[in-house]
Amino acid sequence: MSDEWTVVPAPQGITVIDAEGKTFPIIALRIKGSDVIPLYLDSESGRGAPIWGQAVLGMSKAWIPDSVVPYELPDSS
Repeated sequence: MSDEWTVVPAPQGITVIDAEGKTFPIIALRIKGSDVIPLYLDSESGRGAPIWGQAVLGMSKAWIPDSVVPYELPDSS
Protein backbone atom coordinates (compact mmCIF):
# COMPACT_ATOMS: atom_id res chain seq x y z
CA MET A 1 0.00 0.00 0.00
CA SER A 2 1.26 3.44 -0.90
CA ASP A 3 2.30 6.04 1.67
CA GLU A 4 0.96 8.74 -0.66
CA TRP A 5 -2.33 10.58 -0.15
CA THR A 6 -4.79 10.49 -3.04
CA VAL A 7 -7.21 13.39 -3.54
CA VAL A 8 -10.51 12.72 -5.32
CA PRO A 9 -13.35 15.15 -6.06
CA ALA A 10 -16.31 14.83 -3.73
CA PRO A 11 -19.84 14.36 -5.04
CA GLN A 12 -22.08 17.42 -4.71
CA GLY A 13 -24.11 17.72 -1.53
CA ILE A 14 -21.63 16.44 1.07
CA THR A 15 -21.02 18.84 3.95
CA VAL A 16 -19.24 18.91 7.29
CA ILE A 17 -20.60 20.62 10.40
CA ASP A 18 -17.87 21.65 12.84
CA ALA A 19 -18.07 21.80 16.64
CA GLU A 20 -19.27 25.44 16.45
CA GLY A 21 -22.16 24.47 14.15
CA LYS A 22 -20.68 26.01 10.98
CA THR A 23 -21.39 24.09 7.77
CA PHE A 24 -18.73 23.65 5.09
CA PRO A 25 -19.32 22.11 1.63
CA ILE A 26 -16.84 19.34 0.88
CA ILE A 27 -14.98 19.76 -2.42
CA ALA A 28 -12.66 16.73 -2.26
CA LEU A 29 -11.61 13.75 -0.14
CA ARG A 30 -7.97 13.08 0.78
CA ILE A 31 -7.48 9.31 1.09
CA LYS A 32 -4.64 7.06 2.29
CA GLY A 33 -5.49 3.46 3.14
CA SER A 34 -8.61 3.60 5.32
CA ASP A 35 -8.01 7.25 6.35
CA VAL A 36 -10.36 9.70 4.64
CA ILE A 37 -10.10 13.44 5.34
CA PRO A 38 -12.73 15.72 3.80
CA LEU A 39 -11.47 18.98 2.29
CA TYR A 40 -13.54 22.15 2.13
CA LEU A 41 -12.88 25.30 0.09
CA ASP A 42 -11.14 27.84 2.33
CA SER A 43 -12.60 31.21 1.30
CA GLU A 44 -9.49 33.12 2.41
CA SER A 45 -6.87 31.09 0.55
CA GLY A 46 -9.06 29.68 -2.24
CA ARG A 47 -7.54 26.24 -1.57
CA GLY A 48 -8.83 22.98 -0.17
CA ALA A 49 -8.39 22.76 3.60
CA PRO A 50 -8.86 19.71 5.85
CA ILE A 51 -11.59 19.41 8.45
CA TRP A 52 -10.18 18.26 11.81
CA GLY A 53 -11.51 17.52 15.26
CA GLN A 54 -15.10 17.38 16.36
CA ALA A 55 -16.91 17.60 13.04
CA VAL A 56 -19.84 15.61 11.72
CA LEU A 57 -20.00 14.54 8.10
CA GLY A 58 -23.44 15.14 6.60
CA MET A 59 -25.15 15.01 3.24
CA SER A 60 -27.77 17.07 1.48
CA LYS A 61 -31.37 15.88 1.68
CA ALA A 62 -31.05 14.20 -1.72
CA TRP A 63 -28.30 11.95 -0.29
CA ILE A 64 -29.90 11.12 3.06
CA PRO A 65 -31.97 7.95 3.45
CA ASP A 66 -34.59 7.92 6.21
CA SER A 67 -32.33 5.74 8.40
CA VAL A 68 -29.12 7.80 8.21
CA VAL A 69 -26.56 7.49 11.02
CA PRO A 70 -24.14 10.47 11.31
CA TYR A 71 -20.43 9.70 10.97
CA GLU A 72 -18.08 11.55 13.33
CA LEU A 73 -14.60 12.36 12.09
CA PRO A 74 -11.67 11.02 14.14
CA ASP A 75 -9.66 13.51 16.19
CA SER A 76 -6.44 14.47 14.37
CA SER A 77 -4.26 14.30 17.51
